[in-house]
Amino acid sequence: MPGLLFSVNINRSDLQKAISFLNFPGFTIKSYSNVENRHFVAEYTYKGYPTQIWKRGHKLVFFEGMIYPKVDDTFYDVLFNFFTSSGFSDEIISKWVAKQDGEFVILLVDNNLQQALFINDRFGRLPVYLLKEGRKLALSREISFIHRLRTFDNPDIIGQAQTLLFGFALGKRTIWERIERVKPHTQIQIDLINGRIMHKSYFGIPDQITVYDSSSHISELGSRFDQALKNRLSVLDKPAVSLSGGLDSRLIAASLSNQNQGVPFITYNDFDQSASKDLSSAAKVIQLLGIEEQYQVIDLPQVSYEEINHILMIKQGLNGADMAFIQPFLYHFKKNDYTMITGDGGDKTLDDLRPLVPIISTHHLVNYLLRKHSHISIKEAAEIFSLKPDDLYQSIVDQLNAYNVDSLENRHIHFMIRERAMNWLFEGEDRNRYFTWTTTPFYSNDFFNLAMQLPMKEKAYGRTFRKLFANYPGNLETIVNPNWNASLIEKQKIQQLFLRQKIRFLIPNVVLNLLFNNTQHIDIEYFIKEIGMNAEDLKFYDSKWMERLKILKLPKTSWYRILSVLRTS
Repeated sequence: MPGLLFSVNINRSDLQKAISFLNFPGFTIKSYSNVENRHFVAEYTYKGYPTQIWKRGHKLVFFEGMIYPKVDDTFYDVLFNFFTSSGFSDEIISKWVAKQDGEFVILLVDNNLQQALFINDRFGRLPVYLLKEGRKLALSREISFIHRLRTFDNPDIIGQAQTLLFGFALGKRTIWERIERVKPHTQIQIDLINGRIMHKSYFGIPDQITVYDSSSHISELGSRFDQALKNRLSVLDKPAVSLSGGLDSRLIAASLSNQNQGVPFITYNDFDQSASKDLSSAAKVIQLLGIEEQYQVIDLPQVSYEEINHILMIKQGLNGADMAFIQPFLYHFKKNDYTMITGDGGDKTLDDLRPLVPIISTHHLVNYLLRKHSHISIKEAAEIFSLKPDDLYQSIVDQLNAYNVDSLENRHIHFMIRERAMNWLFEGEDRNRYFTWTTTPFYSNDFFNLAMQLPMKEKAYGRTFRKLFANYPGNLETIVNPNWNASLIEKQKIQQLFLRQKIRFLIPNVVLNLLFNNTQHIDIEYFIKEIGMNAEDLKFYDSKWMERLKILKLPKTSWYRILSVLRTS
């Protein structure tokens, strides 16, 4: 993705080779510090992508991203105050980051001390990848840059198998050995001579409160949401809302309409008509708010293999190829110079994140997560990658045990935030940044803190969403939520829906598959033909894998994931 390129102790030929692959139309590389065979600082961006660089003597500050509301002219003074005579002010920096509302990464370089410090925002909103091989190190927003700098091209088969199961690798894993995903709210201190690093991570989720006043808390939550949107509008150039029929972007529409903001609302009509219910609800939102003149619908063509291949190239398997269809929608934003506001994060901050059924052990939680989020069994995933099922299973247990929390319920909540949101959904948002800058108000610090402090039981059945909509015009709570096929005011219908879901989790898997498994399983030849691959396209895949996969029949979603993780270049 666009942004920071940073390396230490990479020789010139290897660096040039990695850079040679960064050749997407409209992108340029600008170098700010290049000490041959020592360290390299640059950006890989397109026109309008937010980066800034400042230099003072032997000190350099690289800033990528945005902070809301707009920072003043003394902002760079704040950043240079992070340097000290012996290094960097770790604790001061951590407290400063915790207060900032935005998506950003920062690199501080002190050429006298031969030290650097990498910093990301509280939520790690801009994915960053770290390669460490002996004295050699690279940190970058652009995964293909990191990928090309490896000495040994070995996959992380646990990460690949986890990606097949969930759509993403867990924790700091990626699908390659020695390449890690940097954790949120992290500082990495780097020795520019020997490449040694020291990590410090500060991320945490606020505890739920025990004393809850519905009226005052909902009022304050709405105020913080409105302010988060105002802050973003004060910074963004030509903002437009990516509108779906769901509750998240609907809340954005309600707030912006209430603020009399004439922002465009844009949604899409996909070729297969799979989003027809979303489209219908989105149109109803626009109608009830009376803002038809601000509304656009983009008709998407049938997805081509060229578009699938493009997603594979820009995300290198870290975002599902099944999302290739959305690219014409994103190009519309790019062509019109819009920046994007989305509802990402609403389902994590305002929904009940507790498991649907009581969880009695870590192993029970693993089985629950697999059943809820995976399309194939752990045995099938392990066999594809020549793993022992127990080893793959244990990798999930290990990640759940790594959360510093005191209950199984909180482990599930952390999985939904740290894994489903940060390792999966953030990658999808970052795919969009290849086309245009995108942000969401739901990860505003002040809003997130209060939203996560609300008791989960108060969010159940869409209760918090319903109370928030009641404070805005338009009666948007009366519109059907496509995910439920019910509106927020249909309380009994929603409760019955969740009851049916809970019952399904109490039925043994074998019985459930016999009763309800309507997912079509197809072989790889059928899949390849359906997406339009040809013999030339297959050169990117190891022939031994193709032979092994011929005996399998899997859901289409699983084939897309395999397509993503097994591509060799």
